[in-house]
Amino acid sequence: MENTLGLEIIEVVEQAAIASSKWMGKGEKNIADQVAVEAMRERMNKIHMRGRIVIGEGERDEAPMLYIGEEVGICTQPNAASLCNVNELVEIDIAVDPCEGTNLVAYGQNGSMAVLAISEKGGLFAAPDFYMKKLAAPAAARGHVDINKSATENLKILSECLNRSVEELVVVVMDRPRHKDLIQEIRTAVIWYKACSVVVPDYHVDYLADNPWIHQPFEHYESINPAELAKKENLGVAE
Repeated sequence: MENTLGLEIIEVVEQAAIASSKWMGKGEKNIADQVAVEAMRERMNKIHMRGRIVIGEGERDEAPMLYIGEEVGICTQPNAASLCNVNELVEIDIAVDPCEGTNLVAYGQNGSMAVLAISEKGGLFAAPDFYMKKLAAPAAARGHVDINKSATENLKILSECLNRSVEELVVVVMDRPRHKDLIQEIRTAVIWYKACSVVVPDYHVDYLADNPWIHQPFEHYESINPAELAKKENLGVAE
């Protein structure tokens, strides 16, 4: 892939991020997405390439989109023939999400990003528009947890691999309606308490340690033992 093309692609995501950032905290997630899409499309259509969206927003959301199968690049211009030799343009496949984390933008929170990946034609798997199961676990559980097993079974496996009780495990789940049953199963496994486990916002390209969920000041007392509390408060209580 040409270096010049790579630099121009960086500008594409920069323009999308700048456009959506102007809607931070305004409660308009669809507009934040729309302006990111428009900025991304406008910049891509100036690049000397024959691009094709193979992974896009599809028609899943009621929002503007760079749809699967859409062609982008200078070749889409009405006067493309006068600007370049279309047949000599590099052909690339593109995976894109102009504003990943629209709710984060709408509510003025950190973590949203513009996402784009490219490859030579045929280099990206043109996946149909569906949700995939995802499971991430510590290295100690490699080869033990199984995405085809239930959450309850995997929690038991994790507790054994990490030499911890189930109650000590920390679980991160995306806050989406489709995960309602999964969250209920996890809660039933008795591993949830506020100082330990969280539900993260509805995005998943990157999980940030400084997530926007607020813990009240007293919550650390939920997991502290008497000896630690005595030491913290300088009570001099014997163990």
